[in-house]
Amino acid sequence: MLYSILIFFLITISCERNEQFKDPFYVPDYVYKEAQITWQRYRNWAQEDEVCLIGMVTDLHGYWNDRYKQLSYLAATDSIFNWNCLMFLGDTSLDLVTNYEEGIALLNEYSIYLSRYDGIYGYTIGNHDVKRLEDKSITNEIVAAAFMPLSQREKYNIDFNDKYCFGSFDLDNPNMRVLLVNSLDNKGELSLRFGYSSTQLLYIIDKLTSLSEGQCVAIFSHSINNIIGGWASSPRAPQNNSNGSIYENILNDFIAKKSGVNTGYGMKWDFTKVPASCKLVGNMAGHTHFDLQTKTPDGINYIVSQGYADVPASERQPNSVFTSFNSNNQVLFECIAIKPQKGEMKYFRIGAGGAQRDRTFTF
Repeated sequence: MLYSILIFFLITISCERNEQFKDPFYVPDYVYKEAQITWQRYRNWAQEDEVCLIGMVTDLHGYWNDRYKQLSYLAATDSIFNWNCLMFLGDTSLDLVTNYEEGIALLNEYSIYLSRYDGIYGYTIGNHDVKRLEDKSITNEIVAAAFMPLSQREKYNIDFNDKYCFGSFDLDNPNMRVLLVNSLDNKGELSLRFGYSSTQLLYIIDKLTSLSEGQCVAIFSHSINNIIGGWASSPRAPQNNSNGSIYENILNDFIAKKSGVNTGYGMKWDFTKVPASCKLVGNMAGHTHFDLQTKTPDGINYIVSQGYADVPASERQPNSVFTSFNSNNQVLFECIAIKPQKGEMKYFRIGAGGAQRDRTFTF
């Protein structure tokens, strides 16, 4: 009897390995099981309300491993969640490659597995996503071509600036606008310095000013413009980011539906005519390698998610949460559920940490 059980177990393992070998998009059963568990929690919360569902993953750091397959795993959960869109918030570890060809090969791996998803997805560039090389650098435009290909933009009417790596797209049912913000916009071909160029700030102002009645806006970026957005030794408060104070003033005035000006750039904005029903959901990001959130006195939700990399205990911010897990047998995705009409949002964790890592917000 024991021998028969052992043989059955070995045959099962062998079949699973054969499936993996035959199908580059093979998704292990545990991905679907963890997604189903999260789906039940989500349904209990959603009830009959109108909800925008966004699947998110960040900080895969796939240079030493095959974590880029996690993009395919997240795409596969669309069969359960029917996502409005997917978000990948950067950090591929492209900065670790030693030559241009190696970098392009790594980018190809990511883009192949991302291509499994046939819906709308957005990408925000991370501080580990470009590489300055002596012969030929891996620039913003090269990364943009891999993660935001022209075919995807044309199919779903996605506006994306290749040189500066920022953009936006609109979602229907519910009515949402998603801003893809480059939090490392150093005005050049390589996103290496934290901050926001005047070009991007003007773009953000335009997209916030042109919202239609009832259209809420969700901002995604790799890092955030708040002290919780960095490690303990390198906080990302507005004064630490190029033009960070201007970025925050713009968001504050949008929430308050006020006008404002920056004399340094001769930059003006006027949100007084934007409908009161147009709300800022928050600025969602990764980068930190831990979970943490805050709401500023003016009402900006800043939220960071752990992703797949480690962080020294000494670098974790006060009140932050870190979950140890093995990415070979578990995932760490966020199901971001937004109720625009009710001004409610909830993060549902898929995988590592489970229900204990769910988080609730208002806007």
